[in-house]
Amino acid sequence: MGKQKIKDNSTIFSEYIDYLFGEKNFSINTIKSYKHDIFKFSSEINKNFSEIDEEDIIFFLFSIQKEDMTNSTVARYYSSLSNFFEFLLLKNYKRSNPMSLIDYPKISKNLPDYLTVEEIKSLFKAMEEADLDEFTKKRDLAIFEILYSCGLRVSECCELKFNQINFEEKFLIVYGKGRKERLVPFGKNADKKLEEYFEIRRKNYDIKTAFVFISRLKKPISRVGIWKRLKYYSKLANIQKDIYPHILRHSFATHLIMNGADLRFVQELLGHASIVTTEIYTQIDYTHLKKMYDSFIFNLDI
Repeated sequence: MGKQKIKDNSTIFSEYIDYLFGEKNFSINTIKSYKHDIFKFSSEINKNFSEIDEEDIIFFLFSIQKEDMTNSTVARYYSSLSNFFEFLLLKNYKRSNPMSLIDYPKISKNLPDYLTVEEIKSLFKAMEEADLDEFTKKRDLAIFEILYSCGLRVSECCELKFNQINFEEKFLIVYGKGRKERLVPFGKNADKKLEEYFEIRRKNYDIKTAFVFISRLKKPISRVGIWKRLKYYSKLANIQKDIYPHILRHSFATHLIMNGADLRFVQELLGHASIVTTEIYTQIDYTHLKKMYDSFIFNLDI
């Protein structure tokens, strides 16, 4: 190991961001999260990175837990810090990695929210009946059909381009986390909604952009834009749950599992690196079955 180097935090921080972009195969969103987390850590600890020890890190993790952050957010901070201190060790800014002395926080896996099939039907019915111009209605129907029936992440939907759609074979080429490519089939409903959207888009917007879904300002639609549209329709459909775009992906996976889909198949469709991530949906299915069982037993006339 070479001689320990001492530099100011801002210089090291800049080098770290360059390192993430240049040497790590992380998505833009992951890099943004790491950047945010390390900046917050540096601001709160207020010591040179070379002087930070395990007590500083434990104090920080304890303090963010007190901010009512979710278990998954605390775990993300742990992951960010682990990656950062590995970098410091690699570049000789630290002689040892204090994260190696700190246990990974135990996460109680909360089951993801999802919409029932009836709620999904109500949502699309509200879209069909909404008093909107045809472009907005057709675009939104296509967006939410793709999010639900293909299980896309909202970022994948926003970034979808025309050359990623194969209408002949009926599949999407999707670039997920770390630009990992996967093929996702789509059915008759998605095919019909996409065709109807493209037809009205060609009539109303003569623009040359590779992006499939655009706003009225002729720019690629944003994640916030999709979230606002979904909130609007869920209110029309009188859905009482806290709704957000990712809930459609959860619903897609949950409905597949409930209908007997193979876990590996669902993993491939969702683009999960590990099947452990996909397995959480089997717990939802068990909860669903348990409710049905309890209802059946309760109503038995014995």
